[in-house]
Amino acid sequence: MLVWGAVLALAALSAALAWNASGATHNGNLMALYAVNAFLNAAWCYMLFVRHQIGSATLTAALVAIGIAVTILDLFQLSIASALLMLPFLAWAVAGIHVSWTIFRMNVRGGTGEM
Repeated sequence: MLVWGAVLALAALSAALAWNASGATHNGNLMALYAVNAFLNAAWCYMLFVRHQIGSATLTAALVAIGIAVTILDLFQLSIASALLMLPFLAWAVAGIHVSWTIFRMNVRGGTGEM
């Protein structure tokens, strides 16, 4: 929980910096990027922890990482600091892919982890 709190606090700070650096015309796009990332993040948690759909959770984690990468690329145009604050979130999403994929592999091969 500590990592989630830190990652989400940095993402919130990133959003605040980007919001202040962007003009009114870009704020809608910015809100959409953060909203999509929030939805995908919640979907990953739901698929993994509630539904126990490990394969779907792995794919969703990949979508989370892609969404964050797209957000970072967009943020670089507005605020380099804001983009850099999202890097821990990207690293956490990649770790989520690894965890989900490892669990999936272990379940597919009866716990051996071999494919």
